[in-house]
Amino acid sequence: MADTKNKQPKLVAEYNHVDPYKVGNRRAPGTNEEYTVRKHGETPQSSKYPKPPNPQTPKTNYLPKILAVVALILVLLAYYYYPREHTAVLDKVQWSIRFDVQQFQENYYESFSVPVGARVVSQSVQVEYYDTVVDRIDRVCTVDYVDKTYSEYSHTETKCFDNGECIDKDVYVDRVEKEAVETCTDHEITHQEPVYGTLYSYYIWEWVNLDPLITSGINDLPVVPVFYEDQYNRVSSRTDTFEAIFQAGKQEYTRGLAGIQEYDLYLHEIGTAYLIETRGYSVSKVRKLR
Repeated sequence: MADTKNKQPKLVAEYNHVDPYKVGNRRAPGTNEEYTVRKHGETPQSSKYPKPPNPQTPKTNYLPKILAVVALILVLLAYYYYPREHTAVLDKVQWSIRFDVQQFQENYYESFSVPVGARVVSQSVQVEYYDTVVDRIDRVCTVDYVDKTYSEYSHTETKCFDNGECIDKDVYVDRVEKEAVETCTDHEITHQEPVYGTLYSYYIWEWVNLDPLITSGINDLPVVPVFYEDQYNRVSSRTDTFEAIFQAGKQEYTRGLAGIQEYDLYLHEIGTAYLIETRGYSVSKVRKLR
């Protein structure tokens, strides 16, 4: 008969997802899993343990990438518009003058409303628009079968260590089942009903935009477009553009001029060398080189 007087009771570690700081809880050697020590032969508190929740997939943070792209764009813009100095020659000056013109005309229209000042010549009852009327709502449902995975208890594995302690570990397996998913959609059954209104035919006097008149030139004196204004014709707006073009190597830079007087000054300086300050392709400052 074996001597059992000095035989120490064998300890078995039972997995138990509880607070690891409570009395009686320990950690498995070399792991971060919590377990409870019990004597060999004791019945575990439960033969089946819940599966620990799966860790959530971390969300991707796009903010640093977006900030990096914005910073790169700002750096490129700052580099592009950073002021630079060039030695350039005044290559040419150019100008354009645009007249936006209008003509006062009596025009014919048909509409379900009459503007102020119109002269109505006829009217009739017509279909103005169609209104959508709901007769009923039909619900259509479809059933789709999708795979749904469940985790269920399979068996318990026991692992013992040299110090006499053992660990019971529950093993779970995935079970896939077909699950019916019903999707329902409401469909409106409708028809169109006409809505009637009074259609008016009328004439009205109004200012109508015509093709603009534009004159332009290079290295010459500006010429204003010829247009005669009266009670039926008018210039609604005028736009004058004067520019000086500087040549620095193979690159052209443009400087907008304030008006005809500044244009006339540059017109007599064509071929003159300048020290220009540029931002992008625009000239911000000029200084004549002597």
